[in-house]
Amino acid sequence: MTETRGGADGRVDLALKKGGELFLVQCKHWRATRVGVNIVQKLAGVMAARSATGGFVLTSGVFTDEACAFAKGKNIELMDGKALLALTRGVNVPIKFFRDPLSILTTGAPYARNAKAGW
Repeated sequence: MTETRGGADGRVDLALKKGGELFLVQCKHWRATRVGVNIVQKLAGVMAARSATGGFVLTSGVFTDEACAFAKGKNIELMDGKALLALTRGVNVPIKFFRDPLSILTTGAPYARNAKAGW
């Protein structure tokens, strides 16, 4: 797995390799409550350019009908908030990997960065 530092230039967030196959992952920010077809189309283009076997678009929100229709038959899996919740249900992750959502109440700044903890 490689974190790719995705950006506005069409790069993806993660590149996964297994058995000589490449899978690309695009994660959309929680503020993107509805992910449209353009995001899925961009991933398909990057997949073609990098000869990827498949791809994933993940969001805590939902996908538009157009995005779902475009992904069909293209080996692109769309995972919305409900799918992610189901996937992670029962998974225990050490608390140090999460930012304290109540930090805004104690520090006045949301998600104050903690350099020692790595976030």
